[in-house]
Amino acid sequence: MMVKRSISILYMAAMLWCSNAVGQQVPQFTQYRFTGMVYNPAYCGSKDGINIEGAFRAQWLGIEERPITQALGVHVPMPLIRSGAGVSITNDMLGLERKTSVYVNYAYIQPVGREATLSAGIQAGVIQKGWRGDRFISPSGNYEQGSINHNDNLIPVGSEASAAVDLNLGVQYHKRNMWLGASVLHLLQPSNTFTWADNRVEVINKRHFLISGLYDFELNRIFTLSPSLLLKTDLVKYQLDAGAMIIYDRLIMAGVSIRGYEATSFDAIAISAGVNLGNKWLVSYAYDAGISQLRNFNSGSHELVIHYRIANFVSVKQGKTIYNPRFM
Repeated sequence: MMVKRSISILYMAAMLWCSNAVGQQVPQFTQYRFTGMVYNPAYCGSKDGINIEGAFRAQWLGIEERPITQALGVHVPMPLIRSGAGVSITNDMLGLERKTSVYVNYAYIQPVGREATLSAGIQAGVIQKGWRGDRFISPSGNYEQGSINHNDNLIPVGSEASAAVDLNLGVQYHKRNMWLGASVLHLLQPSNTFTWADNRVEVINKRHFLISGLYDFELNRIFTLSPSLLLKTDLVKYQLDAGAMIIYDRLIMAGVSIRGYEATSFDAIAISAGVNLGNKWLVSYAYDAGISQLRNFNSGSHELVIHYRIANFVSVKQGKTIYNPRFM
């Protein structure tokens, strides 16, 4: 199809005709309040029990080779040493590129007075990137009867892969109904290097800075208003997500959010709804309606988050255990 061919050509132009390719490299989740392991290592171990947290996002439906993101995290508190530990995996499929990140997570949780905690976390792991050279399409290529001949040495014929060591750092402050967080992703700016034929391409995982915040306003004994924000930047480009949720009796939640901060950066408006089942399961869904120029070429984005908690295993602190699905 012409759309697929255009995407492939533009993708190769961006990735191969530059010696250093740098792009938006932080996974996108509208429900960032439920994907703390993706954005801040200090989130690890902040909830009671063994926590298994998954997320799936299909972006820009209707566009071929659209971005698809999956994330899975498992973490547990270790109160005897004021710590949390876990593992996390993120898989991004961006066009004909696949990026898989695997980390081990550790956070130290320090009480601050009677009602607050300050956490510092670290993630260490590996980023693997791969390209499907056999799926690229060159204007001068020959692809008859299943053969692959790009007639262009700049385009790999087969699959190419590269791995790089990565390090992320974060801090989180929590007091009563307030959560504040800051993190640095790709601290050392690791690079994935690809070589084939006479070509060498270096893809830099650029350092990103994130700031997050959330506050629960208890309107009455049943309803809570919970505004939140997430700012991501590489100090060249900025992306802001801001929204609010209404939570009913800690069981049912619904919200709205927007991505962007001024006329040229507005990307999407999203609605979400979720339910907390039996203090063990959290299921939440979000739909993004595009408001950028891409809105004419796609039917929106879908996102699903599922959490499962094995309770009464370990507790963050003594006393009554209260399940809190938020992060920051």
